[in-house]
Amino acid sequence: MGRPRPEDPTGSRGGDATVGFTVVEIAFVVALIGLLAGLAGTSYLRYLEKARTTRAVAEISSIATVIDASRIWDDSPPPDSLSELDITIPN
Repeated sequence: MGRPRPEDPTGSRGGDATVGFTVVEIAFVVALIGLLAGLAGTSYLRYLEKARTTRAVAEISSIATVIDASRIWDDSPPPDSLSELDITIPN
């Protein structure tokens, strides 16, 4: 559809022609959308990395607590592997 063409200063109208968007305007909008998508994607990847790091720190802390408790209750040396702790490690 389009908007009506503004009147020519000379007073002549070119019929029922309409004006649409120029290639430059469309290219600008596409570039702007691409820029915003790039920024959003970068922020999302940064968020995911922070979430993975936080989860890893929490899991390591949990494992350390189990090892410490094992040493306190059993008065035994640290285990050679995590399978000796009888804990489930999430994927």
